Amino acid sequence: MTNKTLNETPKDAARRLADKSISEGFKPEALHDYTDEIGKTLHWRIRLKNPITKEKWIRPMKYCNEKGYIIGEPEYPNGKPLYNLHHLTTDKNSPVIICEGESCVDSLKKIGILATTSGSADSVLKTDWKPLANRKIIIWPDNDEAGLRYAKVVILELKKLGCTVQQIDIEKLNLCPKGDVVDWLFLNPQASAEDIAALPIIDIANITIENNQKEQQNNDNLNEDKINKKSQASELVEFVKLRVKLFHDKNSDVYAKDLLTGETRRLDGRQFKDWLVSNFYESCLKSPRDQAVREAFSTLSGLARHKSECHEVYIRVAQHG
Repeated sequence: MTNKTLNETPKDAARRLADKSISEGFKPEALHDYTDEIGKTLHWRIRLKNPITKEKWIRPMKYCNEKGYIIGEPEYPNGKPLYNLHHLTTDKNSPVIICEGESCVDSLKKIGILATTSGSADSVLKTDWKPLANRKIIIWPDNDEAGLRYAKVVILELKKLGCTVQQIDIEKLNLCPKGDVVDWLFLNPQASAEDIAALPIIDIANITIENNQKEQQNNDNLNEDKINKKSQASELVEFVKLRVKLFHDKNSDVYAKDLLTGETRRLDGRQFKDWLVSNFYESCLKSPRDQAVREAFSTLSGLARHKSECHEVYIRVAQHG
């Protein structure tokens, strides 16, 4: 580690690590601190955005005694910390808004609202949600399918902790597609905490009812068996994508790495099928159809082989005798 990196601040380090992207037109937007309960920084998230293409560049940063600041996150055996954890710990009585992304949390914090996030859409199952146990929670999803999927998985985690959960009705906020908290506050610059509290709310129990009603309307216009098979196969694909990292090896064999346990399974193996069927049933309280499972496997294999990274896979062989 050089004297330069030894003495640099987190902000300087973030700019150094993002230098290549900055030279390609990305602009620094924020450096988000993830802390422990007493406010000590554990790691950071660097956020850049290209003002022309609107593409985002987001990377975690940690401090390593031997190397200084580097890209990556520390190991969190009990789950990653929630963003804004220090304030969640010091204020245990206020309702908490959960949104997708640190910038949304920061925007709400400026007007006196307690908020948090697990970070990205695929971070839910890697996060320690226990600090929110038994609290009143309001979820503010982004205005797109990914945002609603994020909300759904968060709700499942919070129900296990005895939380009272509500969800803001984003369909009534007149946001553009993919619009989020930051966009709503931009459209409502004078908004206060009282205005946020008055936003239309959906009780979680009603979400299931509304979804069932919409599905029934679709079934009136389409063949019921066909639409159910298609929807469950898609549901299985989304279920898997939220819980594993797909990849392939140099031989084009496809694998899934469990984001919760770190275990790697072959997509075409019996272990992965058993894992999918049992976890899907435990989470959704219904068994997937064989045809839906086959269709989902076909889609997941294509995603792993053609849309995911290539990694080496090492197989441990037990010694006999």
